[in-house]
Amino acid sequence: IEGSRKGYRITQRFTNRNRNEDAVRIGHQQLSNYCRAIGVTKVTDTNQLCGKALLVEVESRKRRDDPTKMEVVIKKYSQIPQGVNNNLTAYLAEEARKAETTSEEIPF
Repeated sequence: IEGSRKGYRITQRFTNRNRNEDAVRIGHQQLSNYCRAIGVTKVTDTNQLCGKALLVEVESRKRRDDPTKMEVVIKKYSQIPQGVNNNLTAYLAEEARKAETTSEEIPF
């Protein structure tokens, strides 16, 4: 992890079994997104999923069970573009700069 969250550990649990079919569907979609981001197309062992480099977009929000505490929620998984591994900090800074588009720069 680079930037202000360097050294921060993020844990994600994927719902695979639950009485609520929507919870299982969401869990499967999240796992699918994660697998695409790390380049795993067929999982045969959970070890294939651990310790892989990827970009994660997160959001901090108040916890539902205790609004006085914050939680980090994963919003998006992305592959690290080819050749960026050696200079991830510079890549992320450039992406952040691009995202700071003013309303005058939006083409519509």
